[in-house]
Amino acid sequence: MNRNDRGRHLVKLFKQETIGRALQNFRRVPYADDLLAQAPTFIADQLGRVVIARSQIARWQLDLMPQFIEEASLFVQKCQQPFDLQAMQQNSRGSHWFSICGHDRNNKTIPALSKFHKDNEEAINWFFRKGSPMSRISQCASSFVEIHFPGVAQRFQKGIALIDERYGVKAMYGLFFNFCLNASRPGQVDRVHCLPHADYKNLALAVCVVFVYGEFNHKEKCWLVMWEAGIILQIPPGVFVAYPSALFYHFNFDISNLEVCVTDGADFPTPQNSRRLDGGASGRGSCVWFNQASMWQTAEIGVDTIKQAISQGLDATCDNQAFLDSLVFAKIMGDKGQPQPTL
Repeated sequence: MNRNDRGRHLVKLFKQETIGRALQNFRRVPYADDLLAQAPTFIADQLGRVVIARSQIARWQLDLMPQFIEEASLFVQKCQQPFDLQAMQQNSRGSHWFSICGHDRNNKTIPALSKFHKDNEEAINWFFRKGSPMSRISQCASSFVEIHFPGVAQRFQKGIALIDERYGVKAMYGLFFNFCLNASRPGQVDRVHCLPHADYKNLALAVCVVFVYGEFNHKEKCWLVMWEAGIILQIPPGVFVAYPSALFYHFNFDISNLEVCVTDGADFPTPQNSRRLDGGASGRGSCVWFNQASMWQTAEIGVDTIKQAISQGLDATCDNQAFLDSLVFAKIMGDKGQPQPTL
């Protein structure tokens, strides 16, 4: 089964509500009940390279969450030119409200602001105003990558400098040119609950960052499935997750739909210490920071388009092995106080 067929198969299983059978043997990675006690989580490949990182939560993030939820809702209301209902219903990630902010090169010779951004620039500027909850969270997203994916951060920084030098276009979101807020649509879609998909337009040997917000039962709802990795991550509000979204098929799944129960800390479930999973997730939303491959491929080659590169006899391919050998995904050493991988 090729990659495209796999994607269609996963969506079919998801919509038929039979995908839970395949997830029974996936490794579940829960979050600590005491959110402030959870250390960062690192998931590495067979060579010890970190490919997925989940953050800890600081007290200030929890304190900031009510204001963030309020301002995210106001941002949605302020956007006078959102995507129409048909576009939302056809979105491969789900039919929730979404936005695409920042610069891109979609069908463009040189980078420019997205249509959504130009139509809603006043609302975006308000949302990201200096000192706002969104501004503070966005700064943390880039810092998270710089700390845990230094090789990826270096590639981003180099590309940002090249694009600025060539086009005079600056990254508006720290290490990222692109930002998306995903939100519920009251009365139509009560939460952000993504369908199986891979963000194939994003830079592959890199990471995107997801930040979850809202007030919902995160112990039981909207866990993040990484299909090829065989894991299911609990993502409470206030948590960042960084991973190569172009490489992994990923989606949300309610772990309460699995035929499991949870215990009160005992090794083995008994009728006395067990309870069935239940709860809701209305109002769950997410923020995503990402970089599109089309921005990088031309910046790193040094021409405006791949077509131009080929016509000039330039090598328009990407040496993926060279990036891997340069430790764009760093290895966990396990000494000198470095955190150990969870898996």
